[in-house]
Amino acid sequence: MSRFRIPIVVALLFVAASAVPAATSRRLALAPGDKAPKLTGRTLDQAPWRAEWNQNAATIVNFWATWCEPCKAEMPALQKLQVAHAGNGLQVVGVLMDPVPADELGAYLEPLAVTYPIVRPGPSVNADWGGIVVMPLTFLVDRDGRVVRRYVGATPEQVVGLARDVEAFLGGRPLETLVVPEAPNFVGDEERMRIQDEKEKQEKGDSGSR
Repeated sequence: MSRFRIPIVVALLFVAASAVPAATSRRLALAPGDKAPKLTGRTLDQAPWRAEWNQNAATIVNFWATWCEPCKAEMPALQKLQVAHAGNGLQVVGVLMDPVPADELGAYLEPLAVTYPIVRPGPSVNADWGGIVVMPLTFLVDRDGRVVRRYVGATPEQVVGLARDVEAFLGGRPLETLVVPEAPNFVGDEERMRIQDEKEKQEKGDSGSR
């Protein structure tokens, strides 16, 4: 092989490696002004679902899990927002991030009486949305598909702040300063693993006592 061909081959390999789509790597955390990623999945009755940002004046995207107590505590407030502002163009969607069985999920949701859609997302949702490492994680998205605000956790102050932001945004008013609590109320990966371990131990104990 000619001594000139080796550098050419190396250069071609470098170009090919550089052409790998960006979607194969996890994106940075979304911030206000960023374009909201696609969001697809299936509803609880297995119907295909897709977020259509331009169909609503504002969309609340709430990532949650059944093992997350702050998530559960926040859901009545989200339901209240859905009922109060649906006529003004608000849509709330709950994106379920744990593979809980359908019967167990139904029993979990029944006393909460939520009417907004609960969606099991596609496999790329974690990477698309910048990594869902704590929950609840909530985004307010506008009609143009832009992130208006990102909320990590669900302290009472944050829940009130979200409601205030929704009312201001739908009313065409500027949003107030984002509420950042001194003691965040969310569940991270370590706490999630501890909760799941305790749940598995309890289930094994229950089955062994039968």
